[in-house]
Amino acid sequence: MKENQTDIVIVDDDNVAGQLTKNLLLEAGFSAYLVKRSIDALPAIKRRRPRLVITDIMLNGLDGLKLCKILKNDPRLGAVKLVVVSQKGFEYEKHKAFEYGAQAFITKPYNVETFSAQINHIMTGSRDSLLAFRDSLREDEMSAEEPQPSDLQAGQIRVTFWGTRSMGGRVPDGNSSYGRQTPCVSVETSERTFIFDAGTGIYALGEKIMQQKGPRDLWLMLTHFHISHVLGLAGFQCLDHSMFTIRLSGAGESEKKFKDTVRELFYSSPYWPSRTPRAKLMMYEIIEDTYELAPDVRLSAVYANHPTTTLGFRLEICGRVFVYLPDGELTGKASSMENYDEKLAGFCHGADLLVHDACYSDSDYKAHTGEGHSGAGSVVKFAGARAGAKRLVLFNLHSSYQDEDIEIIEQQAARAAAKYDMECAVARDGMEIILESASAGADE
Repeated sequence: MKENQTDIVIVDDDNVAGQLTKNLLLEAGFSAYLVKRSIDALPAIKRRRPRLVITDIMLNGLDGLKLCKILKNDPRLGAVKLVVVSQKGFEYEKHKAFEYGAQAFITKPYNVETFSAQINHIMTGSRDSLLAFRDSLREDEMSAEEPQPSDLQAGQIRVTFWGTRSMGGRVPDGNSSYGRQTPCVSVETSERTFIFDAGTGIYALGEKIMQQKGPRDLWLMLTHFHISHVLGLAGFQCLDHSMFTIRLSGAGESEKKFKDTVRELFYSSPYWPSRTPRAKLMMYEIIEDTYELAPDVRLSAVYANHPTTTLGFRLEICGRVFVYLPDGELTGKASSMENYDEKLAGFCHGADLLVHDACYSDSDYKAHTGEGHSGAGSVVKFAGARAGAKRLVLFNLHSSYQDEDIEIIEQQAARAAAKYDMECAVARDGMEIILESASAGADE
């Protein structure tokens, strides 16, 4: 066979691994050429014009990812298919490999029984089929099963508090019956699941969805990008499985689009290793407006009084209203058309369940005025007297508070709320509230 008819060029400076790869491909009927020095890779590829290049990453001399980038950007070689086979299987390397045009990333040591079949599929398939095949290589049995039916009846809404506390300036000491996870709340119906914020509470939510084989189409609304509200993305299991569609929504910053900030979280975050989501990720940048998510589902957003661009959300579903405002400072100023509290009262009006920032007790709030968080007493007064909420949950209490501190806050808030005929409690990790459809009444 002439040199320019080689099917596959293998670039691997490990003699044993490189020769094994070559032998497997020869046995499968391919013509294969092994390059043992990375410095010789480009000349060999240009000379032999292969249909496919298989390269390791950790090569002496030219890095394998750099080789992929060079091939992708060379108009004479851009049609060559690429496969990275490497022991260096970190998410950052996988992301870069696919960014530079790789059709697959196979981790060493690979399965010798299936390796040739994988390569054959890559050689003969389209890029779309290759991506689907790549996703299927490590998918679990759940992908072949239908989601289990919900335990909720039609018209029922379940609100679950997975994380409810602030992160604070220091690691809290001691356990708490109220929980220590940072913000994450889910709103479920028999057909849909909505997730608000991705603090550390989303870990447990992801585990539940995976164990119970829950819905595959999820809405995830981010109020803002402060670390306590996104830290859980590093461990949200649903992102790692291709059968999920996750509709990620939030606000952009003045100098950066929402999708760019999300990508930075996944690929260049200082808080966790780079990762490539395998779920179908759809991103929506939203502003202060109202959106029809489905014929019977309306989502509204409002800008909250909190450092950085921060949203609050109002979800109207099954004839009920859920309002989520985990970070925001009430001003307490007199009513006026331009006043934040007045605007917010209209946004919250008639809420069946209002979840609002109450980071501080009334006495502590005095020392933190102007920092973007509210005192519990002012929240109760706002919710009862101005917003007309039916039920209030105080949220995002400061991490420094011990249980005895929170119990006092809760008792005082409940007494104050009774004046407005409004139920009131402090959020706890794991707390559930069931809202019936408007025609059936409400219950917990």
